[in-house]
Amino acid sequence: NVRTLPDLTALAQGRIAVSDIRELEIEDLLGREAVAPRQELLDKAMRNKVVMVTGAGGSIGGELCRQILRNEPSSLILLDQNEFALYNIDAELRKLAELYRHENLQIVPILCSVRDQDRMEHIMQSWRPQTLYHAAAYKHVPLVEHNAVEGIKNNVMGTLVAARAAN
Repeated sequence: NVRTLPDLTALAQGRIAVSDIRELEIEDLLGREAVAPRQELLDKAMRNKVVMVTGAGGSIGGELCRQILRNEPSSLILLDQNEFALYNIDAELRKLAELYRHENLQIVPILCSVRDQDRMEHIMQSWRPQTLYHAAAYKHVPLVEHNAVEGIKNNVMGTLVAARAAN
């Protein structure tokens, strides 16, 4: 569990009680109030639609997939370059689809790099996703800083390839 304290000035002045220690909330990280999702917008983007998530096996892509599944797309295309991550998210989502009784949901795991332009164009032409969530990016900043060329190839060029293929 992660907890938060009031500001350092209050701590230095001894004005903090044990009751001031509390669980960390997402709003503490955002620096603003959280914005509740509008179901009508989610429905418009996902319900009975073909939805694709790049980087589906990653932490952000996987969470997107879990939330998308609840909004009942007709098909959920999972795209990732990591076979094991793709295998795991595919298995998890199939169990969730069964739990939520989404019998007609088609889950399609596709092993592919977003940097592969020909393959991305073929996938987009074949599946015609109506909504695309692009989460395929290296996100661990110190690691990417030490591997800047790979970061640019994946995060910049991969995004460009995905956007052009989607267009």
